[in-house]
Amino acid sequence: IVSNYSAQVVMVVDPTYLLNLREAPWLTGYPADDEELGFDVCLRRSDDRPGDSRVACVSWGTGVVAAVRARDLFDFPIDVFETPGLAGYSDELAASLEGYDAVVFADPCKPTQCPSLATISALQSRGALPPRWRLASAVDTYNPLGRDLTFLSARDVA
Repeated sequence: IVSNYSAQVVMVVDPTYLLNLREAPWLTGYPADDEELGFDVCLRRSDDRPGDSRVACVSWGTGVVAAVRARDLFDFPIDVFETPGLAGYSDELAASLEGYDAVVFADPCKPTQCPSLATISALQSRGALPPRWRLASAVDTYNPLGRDLTFLSARDVA
């Protein structure tokens, strides 16, 4: 797949894992024909629990599922931001992170193949990162076909 935008990365992700999940929190409607998601879109999945969310989690693909599941491991709300275009820096993401005390970047890739590193670097260079942040990524190992053993998990995100 080739992108029309310079310096943009377009990836083909096997959606089988996501399609087999039937959990409502990560599901969203597909955009209408007249709507188009740009490469720099940032979709917010607010935590419905009471209280102000001071922690954000930024992810994409199967990492969104892990991030939504990680909410259950905490007694405070966590807002999840999905960046499906992997655009690196976007004004929308930077604006979305304003007001948060901490952010976790949950990248479903292995540390050596981690697109979130470009995002973190770009946000940092523009002064758009909250004071506390960290990167959670998948285990840096071979993933046996048909197994999700090495996928990013809720505990990794937590």
